[in-house]
Amino acid sequence: MATLVQEVNITPREREVLLLICEGMNSKEIGTSLNMSARTVETHKNKLLQKFGVSNTPQLVAVAFRNQVIK
Repeated sequence: MATLVQEVNITPREREVLLLICEGMNSKEIGTSLNMSARTVETHKNKLLQKFGVSNTPQLVAVAFRNQVIK
């Protein structure tokens, strides 16, 4: 698992999705909160996983906090 991430450029919308993932919301809840479909949330989540070089949500949350992407 990646421990440090070089500068990762994420969009403002990806940052919103990441924050809500870190708060423990599922795709449907995030979609409702951000007025988008759960499928669109999944697309953003998959792009985040790819950008951070991780393979699942717990790793994504851990890397986001460890690298202070989310505080």
